[in-house]
Amino acid sequence: MDLRSWVSDNVMKLLGMSERIFVDYIIAEAQSCNTRESLREKLTELPQTAEAQRFIDNLFDRVPRKKSQKDETYLKRKREEQEAKEALAKSKSYKLILDDFSVEEPYSKKSKKSKKDKSLRKKEKLDTWESDQDDRKSKSSSSKEKSKYSESEDEYEKEEKEKIKDLKERDEFAKRLRQKDKEKTKNLVEDRSSKAESETTKRRNLADDAEARIVPINK
Repeated sequence: MDLRSWVSDNVMKLLGMSERIFVDYIIAEAQSCNTRESLREKLTELPQTAEAQRFIDNLFDRVPRKKSQKDETYLKRKREEQEAKEALAKSKSYKLILDDFSVEEPYSKKSKKSKKDKSLRKKEKLDTWESDQDDRKSKSSSSKEKSKYSESEDEYEKEEKEKIKDLKERDEFAKRLRQKDKEKTKNLVEDRSSKAESETTKRRNLADDAEARIVPINK
C-alpha cells in the first residue's frame, strides 16, 4: 500500500472522514518535521488517543524526509573537489605546452628572421591557448551562475506557490469543519425543539379534552 492510501485509511479510522486535502496536509507536515514530538504538536486536529499517537509515530517513520543541510554540504564539497581536479588537469596541459617550448632546438643555419618567426608562432600558440582557457572558464562560470540563479529562483517560486496553496487548502478545510459542526448543532437544536413542541401539543390536547384527562387517572 502506498503512503497516501495508508494515511487516508488511518485518518478515516480516526476522524470518520478522509479528504484528499487533509491527507496531503498531514504528509506535508510529516515531511517538514525532524522529530516525532514536533509532528505531534503540529497534528492537533487528530484525537489525543493512543491509536492516534501510534499512527503519528508510524507516519514519521514511513514518510520520506527532505534533504538535510548535511547532504547539501556533502554535495557542495564534491563539486569543489571536481572543480579542483579540472583545474589541475588544465595546469598539467599548460605545463606540457611550456615544456614543448623549452626543448632545445637542433642546430640550424636558418636566418634570424626564420628563428624570429618561429618564436612568434610559439608565442601566438601560447596566447591562443591561454585565451581559449580564459574563454572556457568565463563561459563555464557564467553558465554555472545562470544555472544556479535560475534553479534558486525556480525553487523559491515553487516553495512560495506550495506555501500559498497549503494555506489556502488548510483554510478551506477548517471552514468545512466549522460548517459541519454548525450543521450538527443546528440539527440537534431543531430535533430537541421539535420534540418539545410535540410534547407541548400533547399536553395541550390532554388539557382541552376532559375525557382524556379522566381516563389516565382511572387507569
